[in-house]
Amino acid sequence: MKKNYIKDLLAMQGGPSVELYAFVSGRHQLKNLQFIDVYDSTGKMQILVKGGTSIPKFNVGAAIRATGPLVKGKNGANQIDAGKIELIGDYKSNINPFQLKDMDPTSAKYSDLIFGNRHLFVRQPKIADTLSVRHHIVGALHEWFREQHCTLP
Repeated sequence: MKKNYIKDLLAMQGGPSVELYAFVSGRHQLKNLQFIDVYDSTGKMQILVKGGTSIPKFNVGAAIRATGPLVKGKNGANQIDAGKIELIGDYKSNINPFQLKDMDPTSAKYSDLIFGNRHLFVRQPKIADTLSVRHHIVGALHEWFREQHCTLP
């Protein structure tokens, strides 16, 4: 079984059993079906859990591992028909991870809250994208300096 990122699963044509590690962003129930909204650094996706499947109790922000076949949902997007969901780490805090997305880290009012919960702040899509761009720019700079045979004296 292959471990995947959400962007890879959304591009696949379905079929084999997949394994996904992700964070929970929401959860809702419709009759005997449960839908778990998850995200990772590459995107968002939904996991479908049918009535007979046992799932552990967890909060929004928890890290889970979902295993099952990839199927097309009613909206046409891929989703995992979970045969098994395992709790990797629960989120037990009085701060909603999504509460941090509208906060300005340079503001004195929010800086202690944000920097005290950095692990949540970097999960926000805007921050993750910013860090990804920074990673690529620094990598390109390193490569250019190596090609120019630049070294420190």
